[in-house]
This record gives sequence, C-alpha cells and structure tokens, in this order.
Amino acid sequence: MVHRIAELLKGHDENWEIFLTQDPKGKRIPPAIMKLGSHLIEEQQTVLKELEGLVRNIDHVKQIIISHQTMAKSRGMRESLSVVELLDQAVELSFQPGDAKWIRIQRDYQAVPAVVTDRHQLLQILVNLLRNAKQAMQLQGGVDHLLTIRVKGRTDDELSVVITIRDTGMGIAPEHLARMFTRGFTTKHDGNGIGLHSSMVTIHRMGGLLQAHSEGVGAGATLTLILPVEAGAGQT
Repeated sequence: MVHRIAELLKGHDENWEIFLTQDPKGKRIPPAIMKLGSHLIEEQQTVLKELEGLVRNIDHVKQIIISHQTMAKSRGMRESLSVVELLDQAVELSFQPGDAKWIRIQRDYQAVPAVVTDRHQLLQILVNLLRNAKQAMQLQGGVDHLLTIRVKGRTDDELSVVITIRDTGMGIAPEHLARMFTRGFTTKHDGNGIGLHSSMVTIHRMGGLLQAHSEGVGAGATLTLILPVEAGAGQT
C-alpha cells in the first residue's frame, strides 16, 4: 500500500494540497493512510502481546530449571497457591492471541481452597496438558474448536481440587487410552512419549491423580487432574 501511495504522489510535489483535496485519485490517499495506520497499530499490539508471552515463557523455563536444580538437592519448594490463578497463567503461556481465531476457551471455575504444592512443577504440568490439547485440535483441523477448563472441589477421604481440560481435538483410540501415560508411548510423529508420563509421575509424587478419557478418534479428549489440598504432604 505504501508503494501505491508513493506512486500516486509522484509528480505532485508542488501541489499536494490540491491533489489530495480535489483530484479523485488524490482524495483516496488520506483515508488509505488512516487505514494503514490503524492496521500497523493492530500489528504492533499483536507483536507486543506475543513478546509478552515469550517473556513469560522464558521466565517459566528459567523457573523450571531452578526448580529442577533445587529438587536435585532437596524436595521442591511448597507454597499455598491459587489453582485458578495458576491455570490462567498456564493458558497465557500455552496460547497466542492469534489462536482465538480458531479456538474458544471456556472457563468454569468454582470456588476452591488453595493447594500447598510446588508452583513451578504444577505450572509445568498444566502447560503440558494445555499444549497437548491445543495440538490435538490443530491435528483435527477446523476453526471452530472449544477448550473447556473446569475447576471444582471434591471431598472423599480428603479435600481435593479437580481440574478437567476438555478439548474438541482428534481424540484417543480405545487401544491407546490405557497406554497414554506409559513412558515412551506417543502417537505423534515428532513426539517422545515423555511429557504425559513425566506429568503423571510428578502428580503422583504430589499425592494426586492424572486420568484421561475419550470416546474415540475424532471425539475429543478429557484430562482430569485431581490434587489434594495439601498436595505432596507426607509423600516421598
């Protein structure tokens, strides 16, 4: 567009005012410049949001490395934290502004107590689950996908927080469902089968559970994370 505007202005160096206000072609230039300016502002805002997301990703990776280094010497640092706030942070790390064109994210958060656990380990697990759901929807194709994230409390022998992540992706074949969390198992061409297995092991160390459900190929999938309020208490 800038090139076209420059071409239209050639030969009118000394009478731009007349050209821009009276000539039919010239009168189209100011609106075009305004439209271009708005477009550039929108692009700039998108880039800034993506840069902010990148910075958060880098910070998250740094914290994971620090957490792993700390765990090599002793158990991870445990703190009281809001699952809802951590989930929202995981969503920001897992999705970019442009994803809104083909994914709608629906949040259904009930009031639940804080959990006591390692912040960065749990955040790493949530990001892994959300990115898996996103990839499953990408592989399914289409531009009308729905990701539903639910949080609720549950009382059995102890008070727990239940997180479910439901996608409208490619689903899981029945013969694969039982092996989802097996180390090395993957259906992805570029996968290594470590992510879900590692997440399950870490959740078990926290005293929780990680479960998967799907009605089959093309029917989406639901991952359920059950975490005791005193996550990891008394675990080895």
